[in-house]
Amino acid sequence: LAGEMNAGLRAASLARRLSTVRNFHRFLLKEKVKTDGRILDQKSPKIKTFAPTVLTSSEVEKIFSLPPKTPLGRRDRAFLEFLYSTGCRITETLSLPLAGVDLESGLVEIEKGKGGKPRKVLLGRQAITSSTDYLKKGRPLLVKEEKSSKGRLFVNRFGRPLSRMGALKIIRGYVRGAGIKKKVTPHTFRHTKATHFLEDGAPLRFVQEYL
Repeated sequence: LAGEMNAGLRAASLARRLSTVRNFHRFLLKEKVKTDGRILDQKSPKIKTFAPTVLTSSEVEKIFSLPPKTPLGRRDRAFLEFLYSTGCRITETLSLPLAGVDLESGLVEIEKGKGGKPRKVLLGRQAITSSTDYLKKGRPLLVKEEKSSKGRLFVNRFGRPLSRMGALKIIRGYVRGAGIKKKVTPHTFRHTKATHFLEDGAPLRFVQEYL
């Protein structure tokens, strides 16, 4: 263990290996095979935990103000506001079909969330406006044949489903453009939404169920 730590193995990886060795020795003891049980008392290395990155309200608004009034710009704004407004995971957002969004009510149906559980979330007014704008003046100009989009809400410049890498590039580009130095990922918008909910006085239980 000391040798691997000195060789640069990260604490989390070292802890996983130690856990595997411990479980193996527990099995040997259970099977009455002679073993050195002292390994069970070996403490795991301390793993550093990191607080998730959270954007301020002004940083969020700055990012939203940057996309241009072009088909791709309209998609970008709708996409960014969707992530923040719903608090959806990136996989849920990219796999969302057009039929899953009701812009009149602002209701979004997530068919398969984490663990395969369906749930419903709401789009805020600003996100409804940007999504409506995208569906009227952006998506129709990007999608030439609907079958190429597989019915997805968010598409790339070729009218195909937006990929995870494409989504990451969109986010990084606008974060850079806003002059934000924080490390922002798609999940940052989810953490940010949860934080803003709590700051506005929402009960923790509500936030957990919503997300």
